[in-house]
Amino acid sequence: MAPKRVAKSPARQSPAGKSPAKSTPPAKVKPPPKPPPSKFRKRAGYAALFLAILLGLMLRIPTYGWIFWMAPDNMGSTAPEYVARAIPAIEDLSDKAAMQRALSSSRPAFIRFDSRGCTGCANLDRTYAALPLTIPGATAWRVDCGSVAHSLCEAPAVAERVPPGGLAFAHARQGTFEWYEGRRVASDLWSWAERVAGIADDGRAMHRAFDRIYLLDQWVANGGPGSGTGSAPEVNAEYMTFLEGLIRERGVRTIVEVGSGDFELMRHVDLQGANFHGYDVSADAVRRARLAVDDRRDVWFSVSEPAQQYEPADLLIVKDVLQHLPLADARHIIDQLPRFRLAVLVNDGVPRMPNLDVSHDGSEMRAGLYRSIDVTMPPFKLSCEKELKLHEGAGLSIIPGAVKVTCLYAARGTTPASVP
Repeated sequence: MAPKRVAKSPARQSPAGKSPAKSTPPAKVKPPPKPPPSKFRKRAGYAALFLAILLGLMLRIPTYGWIFWMAPDNMGSTAPEYVARAIPAIEDLSDKAAMQRALSSSRPAFIRFDSRGCTGCANLDRTYAALPLTIPGATAWRVDCGSVAHSLCEAPAVAERVPPGGLAFAHARQGTFEWYEGRRVASDLWSWAERVAGIADDGRAMHRAFDRIYLLDQWVANGGPGSGTGSAPEVNAEYMTFLEGLIRERGVRTIVEVGSGDFELMRHVDLQGANFHGYDVSADAVRRARLAVDDRRDVWFSVSEPAQQYEPADLLIVKDVLQHLPLADARHIIDQLPRFRLAVLVNDGVPRMPNLDVSHDGSEMRAGLYRSIDVTMPPFKLSCEKELKLHEGAGLSIIPGAVKVTCLYAARGTTPASVP
């Protein structure tokens, strides 16, 4: 009889606290190598380092300095393509092919007709040649009716428009002429050209007007600064002394200047550690100002937007600006005075003359023209803490009886202090 098989019982679990039965230990497995840091992690590290350095620098800047660091530098977004470009030469309509191109073009084409013995024609060359720079797609042509026999000059519609010894301007589009009938004044010609060229009201007519002034150095006399004779340091010695005393005695740490131009004057003023942010509607003026300051870290410049809102600061400077603006644009600046602890407003004014939107030559006031203005009279009615005459004898105003007055305005709630 076969022996009975006994089934093996399953291995018992070791009781708690006792060593289990001997077994072969598992082989050690090496951990996989760490992957190299990704490009994203590297860039994030560099960004964190940059922010840490920037924060450290910001903490070293005086009161409100962070505002200037964060202020938008909008030169790149608003600078027109013509800034820093040379004024092109005027093209002569001397052959039929060029004449046909000008008359049949769908783009704005301006034609200047010079008569025989024209007096003063050459003086307008730069002004006329600058038209294509600031009017997109435009061309500027010239017809010399005196030196060559030109079929266009002999046409009755042209001959009756060109006065002997003078000149005439026309806008040609697809074979038709629209003649300029205004004064021989650059600002009037530019305004007419923009209108007939169909430039939409984009809010930048003021920008173009002041860009032309700087491109043509229209305010320059005897090789002076691009911002005009009134910005020359030699005629502003008393004014600069006043500003330096104001910065020192009132503890000014931040300055905003509206209409800073090419920085010709203010770069000679000791800012005493204050941060300076200059605004101007002319991108060409801002370009020049940046070249003047080189690598200074306490000075910034921006191109003003059409409805610019300026950041708060201890001191606002508006020198020789309001007198070149229509009243509505001047009000836009004056209405922002509550943002500033102090304001210095400098203008040419005739005593008791009302503020009107009429240029000194009797024409309608437009940006870039000139007239008397008094900030203590309507529509501004400011109460100046002090009214100072710091430019007596300089002969800067071309308006009879006008005096350059510096108004020191202090916002309500500030304590007046002695001012030199």
